[in-house]
Amino acid sequence: MSCVPDLTDNSALFAVYDGHGGGEVALYVAKYLPMLLKTQYDFTDGKIEQALKTTFLAVDKQIVLEETADELQTLAGQWNYPLLRLVNSRSLVILVNCHHF
Repeated sequence: MSCVPDLTDNSALFAVYDGHGGGEVALYVAKYLPMLLKTQYDFTDGKIEQALKTTFLAVDKQIVLEETADELQTLAGQWNYPLLRLVNSRSLVILVNCHHF
């Protein structure tokens, strides 16, 4: 899970990652997805759905890189979140645009 209440000045990111690739993958995605999302042109242009799709694909590409393997091994030793182990089918990402409240 991750909560980024200050993703931008007017939005927050709340997400649950299923970890079907292992707990370390869920932790990796939680660490890098928010940063990558903010760098997407579609995100800054307000096309949130497309930005999320592009970001998920970018994270997928990063996970399989050789240089990511060491970090995933380190994260594997930190995997102790039982709640995330229960979530095993899909990721849920909620982006809140605070202008609508």
